[in-house]
Amino acid sequence: MVYKKIASTFVSKVIAAACNLVLLYITIRFMGAEVRGNISLLILNLSFIMIFSEWIAGPVLVYFFANNNTQQLLLKAYAWILSTTILVFIIFNFISIPYSLQAFTILCFVQCSISLHNQVLIAFGKITHQNFIQLIQPILTLILVLVHIKMNATNIEGYLHSYLVASIITYVIQLIFYAQLSKKTNGNKVGFIALAKSGGYTTATNIAHLVTNRVSYFYINTILGATALGIYSTSISLAETILMAASSAGLVHYSVISNSSNHDFNIQQTNMFAKYSILITLLLFVIVFFIPNQLFTTIFGKDFNEVKHLILLYSPGIFSLSLTLVYSHFFSGIGNFKVPFIAGLTSCIVTGTFAKTALLNFGQEGILILTSVSLVIQFLILYYHFKKSNQKQN
Repeated sequence: MVYKKIASTFVSKVIAAACNLVLLYITIRFMGAEVRGNISLLILNLSFIMIFSEWIAGPVLVYFFANNNTQQLLLKAYAWILSTTILVFIIFNFISIPYSLQAFTILCFVQCSISLHNQVLIAFGKITHQNFIQLIQPILTLILVLVHIKMNATNIEGYLHSYLVASIITYVIQLIFYAQLSKKTNGNKVGFIALAKSGGYTTATNIAHLVTNRVSYFYINTILGATALGIYSTSISLAETILMAASSAGLVHYSVISNSSNHDFNIQQTNMFAKYSILITLLLFVIVFFIPNQLFTTIFGKDFNEVKHLILLYSPGIFSLSLTLVYSHFFSGIGNFKVPFIAGLTSCIVTGTFAKTALLNFGQEGILILTSVSLVIQFLILYYHFKKSNQKQN
């Protein structure tokens, strides 16, 4: 059953990744590298907002949903999402953005709500439903972007409206799935402070991950411009598709660990998932390694001749991330959110401290190498605590 869930998750992620690659190609070809850079910034802004929303309404709920009152937890989560959305609207009124604030605010609410209900599906073991949700949104976004391009709407607004409509449709489908679940209505009630404390570690960890992996976007955009950011972000997006197998395993792993109190079983499952993740990531990387560089320039244009070179520089970080996903889910699944936070914070400090210097002195290559080193450090910290946890039990 576990392997079946991993396989279905992997297939859905492959299809979703294919849609995202086609979307990447289309936005570059028909909207240009500058618009692609603005799209990257839009998604980055949304990522920061979702991380704040997920303080209460995020992955930490998978652990709590397993044994507590579902409805009560959802009410707290939705109150937090609504508060976050209102705050976004107020703050972004004072910030110049190249797209509609109203549309972006609605997108924030819908995407945060989708994330919330994904946690419900994972906690209830409805991985197939969750996979469908993850699959349908990029497909709908791709279709709607093509429609906008056909109508000559090749600016950032065309992309934003496509993304928004696709998100709303996805959310409606997700609510239908939720209505079919047998919710827990008589479990323990979790206090807001308990959620905030555990979610605080998770949110801080996610912020640290985002800073480690994406702080380069801001420096590149400021120093080198939106066109350079479009090329760099394309390389990162392609490299991170290699992680879809590891993230597939990680999703199932988190669900399994969250619903188990057997430490030996959890250790055994984590070791199994770690081996699976690194082997499949290696296989996918080998495939990318043998893709000729000319293919990237043929697909994306001559400006993207450094894409493969940048992907190869990022490879140590990709392999580290494939294992970090597994060990982070182990600790989160047993309710220990502090260890992933320590690992993520250390990585964040290293990258945040030296990112600008690396870019100014060594260019995009320097900042990619720095990011990879930070991600390796993050994995080593997690692995050390995992081994230490295992030894304590023995």
